[in-house]
Amino acid sequence: VDGLPKYLYSRGFRRADHLFGAHRHQSGAGRVVLVEGALDAVWLHQHGYTEAGALLGLYCSRQQQRLLAALGDTVVLALDNDEAGVTASNQLVDMLGKRFNMRHVVLPEGIKDVQELGPEQLKEVLGARRYEWERLA
Repeated sequence: VDGLPKYLYSRGFRRADHLFGAHRHQSGAGRVVLVEGALDAVWLHQHGYTEAGALLGLYCSRQQQRLLAALGDTVVLALDNDEAGVTASNQLVDMLGKRFNMRHVVLPEGIKDVQELGPEQLKEVLGARRYEWERLA
C-alpha cells in the first residue's frame, strides 16, 4: 500500500544496530554480499550464499559498518534494482569505499532483487563473481 513501510518491525527494535544474517556468515569468506531486506538475505542463504547480510533498509549505520568489518574486507552490493537501490548503492560506495573493497552485482535486465533469481542466475551473478566495477548510472 502506498505510503506505508514495506516491513514493520517491533517497537523498540533498532534496525541500525543489526546486520540481518551476520550470525550465519560463512567464516573466512572475506566478503559480505549486502542486500536491503531480510528476505533477500534468507533467499541467498537458502541457496548457499551464507556471506549475505541485510541492512534492513538502505542506510548503513556506524554499528552496521563495525559488523561488516568483522566479517570481511570486501562488500558486494546487491541492493534492489530500482531507483532507491541505485541511489543507495552510490551513497554506500561513497560512505564505505575508504574502508572496504567495494563491488556491485549486476542484476539481469528486468530483475528487481535477488529473490527473483533462480539458482543458475544466482550462480551467474554471485558465484562467478562478475561484478560491475564502475559507479552506477
